[in-house]
Amino acid sequence: MKKIEEVDNKELKEEKKIRENRTYLFFKAFFNNLKSNKLYFLSFVITIFTIVFFSVTKVQEAEGLYSETKKNPNTPATPVVNQNKTEEKVPVNEEVDMSDYIGIYSREVTLSNPLTVSETCEISSYKFVYQIKKDKSITKYLVNDCLGTIKMWSDKAAYVSSGGAKYISANKINYLFSPNNMKEVDGETYPSDSTITTIKENKNKDLDVYFYGDNIVINDKNNLLLIKGNTVSYNLNQVYPSNGGELKQRVYKAGATNQFNFIVFNNNEEVSCYTDGSDDTLVYTIYSIKYNTSTNAFGEAKKILSRNKSDKCDNYEDDVKILEE
Repeated sequence: MKKIEEVDNKELKEEKKIRENRTYLFFKAFFNNLKSNKLYFLSFVITIFTIVFFSVTKVQEAEGLYSETKKNPNTPATPVVNQNKTEEKVPVNEEVDMSDYIGIYSREVTLSNPLTVSETCEISSYKFVYQIKKDKSITKYLVNDCLGTIKMWSDKAAYVSSGGAKYISANKINYLFSPNNMKEVDGETYPSDSTITTIKENKNKDLDVYFYGDNIVINDKNNLLLIKGNTVSYNLNQVYPSNGGELKQRVYKAGATNQFNFIVFNNNEEVSCYTDGSDDTLVYTIYSIKYNTSTNAFGEAKKILSRNKSDKCDNYEDDVKILEE
């Protein structure tokens, strides 16, 4: 019995020695190939780098981290935030911590060509400004010397889970923070702005301003303008110039969603209608135009009605009411 045990132990030792020899021979051959075969060495380095790179990337994505090296905040930018996101965002039942991010962040946009709104109002640039307060609210403003300081929206911050990462979110926009920046996910970067200490709303009373995402629509009563990033992409007076009439306002925000109504005079004199007209000379035409949120642009204007001199003033008061509807 003792001899059998001795034989078994001997066989186990020999088998262990064989395994150790195989491991030694494998690593010896592996390191010899690394030293002598450059292609083999390069393949090994690429493999290790790939594994490390994807491991770090996955960790960053999982924690919702943002590196300042991803985007230079000083690079001029045009708003590209997708306002029609369909990605599911799941609220996280956890109290949001905004204590490290309280302050003001801003981004300036310079127009490619200055815009003259009126004799006393010219726009060459404007700022989008974020303010984060202790009450965990995030508020976005438009700031411009001509337009004033206008609140775009305000919302309480909350945590949401999206794409496997947890973000701070407000007004359906997710945010990432680094020490001196605030970034809209899929959007723009807003550096911390120490030049602005307080924000007080102060809107230009002669203008109506509407926001569609970061696109700005301005109605100065006699014109309709659309600013997209650094470009004025629509100017009603250039497309539908008016000459004549005595109305002080020719462009109105309609009751219908995203719709504006306007009138174009063609009589070349300061008269809106005629009491003794007898010919069919065109006096004015009323149109409607809508802002399309899918294309982020104004569509084609639709004609509502037109009046000639022969129509006299019989319908004028009712037509003006149509403008305001």
